[in-house]
Amino acid sequence: MRIRIITCHDVYNAGASLQAYALMQYLKDCGHEVKIIDYKPDYLSRHYSLKAVNNPEYDRAGIREIYLLVKMPGRIKKLFSKRKYRFDAFRKNALELTDTTYRTCEELKNIEEADLYLAGSDQIWNPIFPNGKDPAFFLQFTEKGRRASYAASFAVDALKEEDRQRMKEWLKSFDAVSVREQTGATLVKQMGLQSQRNCDPVFLLKQCQWKKILPETETNKKYVLLYDFDKNCVAEEIAEKISKKTKTEIWSVFKTEICDKVCAEIGPLEFVNLILNAEAVVSNSFHATAFALIFHKEFFVIERKERINTRMNDLLKVFGVEDRKMDHVKKLQTAKKINWQRIESILQKERKEAEEYLAKITGEKKNE
Repeated sequence: MRIRIITCHDVYNAGASLQAYALMQYLKDCGHEVKIIDYKPDYLSRHYSLKAVNNPEYDRAGIREIYLLVKMPGRIKKLFSKRKYRFDAFRKNALELTDTTYRTCEELKNIEEADLYLAGSDQIWNPIFPNGKDPAFFLQFTEKGRRASYAASFAVDALKEEDRQRMKEWLKSFDAVSVREQTGATLVKQMGLQSQRNCDPVFLLKQCQWKKILPETETNKKYVLLYDFDKNCVAEEIAEKISKKTKTEIWSVFKTEICDKVCAEIGPLEFVNLILNAEAVVSNSFHATAFALIFHKEFFVIERKERINTRMNDLLKVFGVEDRKMDHVKKLQTAKKINWQRIESILQKERKEAEEYLAKITGEKKNE
């Protein structure tokens, strides 16, 4: 089958890059001809822009110029950073993209014909972000071939009425709807439509498949990995507690006073490697938790300030490890030992259901 996937594949976020790769690679391994649509609307293309004004308060005559002047040195430095280089290299070497880059949903109407157009995973339908309001991520650029989603995430547990009505109209044109969280399945049901819950694409690939693409690491240091977006004091306390107990260093993706090493310049593969080689992972990252589960790493989850905790809650519930969510360092004492045999059994069940769904949407004719 000729399959074209649309997802947020190039947003300089490790989880977004890795889930795009995993879905593409799994379908390729099934024998399909797969490409990710190189869809780059303006709102997803500002990460290393020298002219972007991210705060609307400064986007006015006179103020805008001063804002850009102040930001310029730091932006130039980031433009030539190892982090950007590694993400760009991953996109170039690991992701098979369409030859054409598309900037708008209107431009996508000229896309080559495919047998299946697939709205990929991660937060593509998150109404808090512009992509959740973009018809392109709801496949409204074509009426040809089959249209389906795989493990798409709303990332919220409630929708505004205007968002619900708009999404309902768009999703009515799908042949099959797959969402990543049970809360997402509930939202689709509230629209009067049917859906299936499936695991994030990173779970489709096994440990050995991930290890095969990782660069070799030379460190023999033992460390606890801290991946905290919010500079949460609870996350730091837990990392320190584990570090002291296991006599390991603390490595952090973001700069913090308690860490022994800052790993800010990582790309997608370095991100996976950090988790693979960690003694434990303390994070509020969905995909950090997902890879901790894949590699059987001790992990602890910290609540995020953003209104997207629902996706993490659903993930922990699926694997029966809700006690790994921490809002106080004292909860370390109540966390049960992880039964990895049980985790692997759940993962195999999740993978089988995903495989059956993907086989169905790639093997049946379009419903007339």
